[in-house]
Order: sequence, then structure tokens, then C-alpha cells
Amino acid sequence: MNALTPSSHQPPGNPVDAILLRHFAEICESLDLPPAMFQQAKERYEALGRFLCEPTNPLSKLKPNIYPQGSTRLHTTVKPIFGDEFDIDLICELSATPDQSVETIFNEVKAAILSHPAYAKMVVIKNRCIRIKYAAEFYLDVTPGIPDRPYGPEN
Repeated sequence: MNALTPSSHQPPGNPVDAILLRHFAEICESLDLPPAMFQQAKERYEALGRFLCEPTNPLSKLKPNIYPQGSTRLHTTVKPIFGDEFDIDLICELSATPDQSVETIFNEVKAAILSHPAYAKMVVIKNRCIRIKYAAEFYLDVTPGIPDRPYGPEN
């Protein structure tokens, strides 16, 4: 349900406005990431997080924490214009030290994900993220990062 769903507003006085509002709400809902697919994506990125935290995974020493960002975090993910796959943006926050280069951090996360036989078949390396594609459903764009402590804990 989105902000335009007619039940969330007082009905407009003009019947034409009510019809337009209902159609506009239906269009918006048809573009939303379906709740069942959002739940499935959540289960999959949580599974990735558990894998990265396994004691046998070299990345576990950096205490990876995977969480959504952008439209996924705000629950405003919309159907793509081209293709059928939804884009699920994630952060893989690590407790790495700031003296590690961005490239080093990226490569460590990439190597950890590629070490899993199932993920290795689904990975596409992008400039700033590691993409895990679930065909005809969605893809998880995993962006490695470390907190920027001098600017506060939220950065």
C-alpha cells in the first residue's frame, strides 16, 4: 500500500478525481516491489550475511553487516523500465581500518562472495559493487564500505 492508495485519504468531492486517484494508485502499486519478493530478497541478503560471518570465512574477522540502502531501505523500490529484475541495493559494512584502501576492501568482499559455489555462478563485478543476479527476479548490488568515523557514526 502506498501513499496514493485511496483508503489512506479522504475521498475527493469530484467523482472524476476519485476515479483518477484510484487509477493512479493502481499504477503506482503495479510498479512497487511486491511484498513477497521484498521478503524473498531480505531472506537472501540475510543468508549472504550469515555466510560472510561464518568463522571459516576470511571476511568474518571484519564483522560484515549487510543491510539495505537507498530505495530498498526506504521501501520505494520500483519496477525497472527495462528488464524484469528489481535492483536491491545493499551495504556490506566492515569493521576495517581506514588505512585499508577502497580497492583492498572491495577485493576482500568480492573474494569472499566468489568463494561460495552458488554465488560464484551468479556474480557480476561492477565498478562499485558486487552484483548477485537471481534470474528474472531481482539482483543484489552489494557495496562494501567502512564507517567514516571522523564524520560521525552514521556516515
